[in-house]
Amino acid sequence: MTRQVILNFIIVLTFVTCKNAQNLKWIKSPDGLVEYALQKKGNVHEAGKVVVRAYGIMKAGKIIQDPSLLISEWDSLSQIVSLTEALKRSDFPVGTEGYCKFNFSKWLDSIKRQIFQITLFLRPTFNEKDSSTQIARLESFQMFDSAIFISSERAKKEWAESGGEDFREFLDNSVLPISIELRLREQFVNKQSIDSIVQILNNDLNYEQVRISPNYNEVFSSPELKKQVVFKFVVF
Repeated sequence: MTRQVILNFIIVLTFVTCKNAQNLKWIKSPDGLVEYALQKKGNVHEAGKVVVRAYGIMKAGKIIQDPSLLISEWDSLSQIVSLTEALKRSDFPVGTEGYCKFNFSKWLDSIKRQIFQITLFLRPTFNEKDSSTQIARLESFQMFDSAIFISSERAKKEWAESGGEDFREFLDNSVLPISIELRLREQFVNKQSIDSIVQILNNDLNYEQVRISPNYNEVFSSPELKKQVVFKFVVF
């Protein structure tokens, strides 16, 4: 509750102009994912720890501070990890401070085949002996890059490894559904293609449920893909 009250209060203060970016020299990383501009150069030439925090957005050549980003989910996103690693490779000395921009659209393009997974839960009447035929059928479709059959025993083992002893005891008396995990070829990782694929799979009587993670509708409609988000970084 307190967190929400703070968030609501900070949102009222959103979008305060803080820095004219026209005076900053932006340097692009070799992979094109990151651009950075130094505000303060470090003077201790040793490996330092890079700390990155979401700060604001680029708008009309200026960095517009957005305080709500400071307590949002940005700090836990894998984009932050990617950005931190990219800055570490730049080998800044301790004491360096600056701003950096992240190309979210390019980042999504580079990892989208890995992050989207379609799970097909087969009906209880499905015979596991037919799994090879089912996998071969799916792999024959051009949209799928891989298809992996997950037996009930394999599913139970994977779940047991993620839980404690009490969880394992619960699983011993449970039957987990058999499933197939699918990865899409990169050219099919877009909202229109995924919509069509999910519709086709939902109409297949072999499958009791079709699940895709993460929620691709949220990913492709994310406003962050259209914004140029700016981060501040410090090297300790």
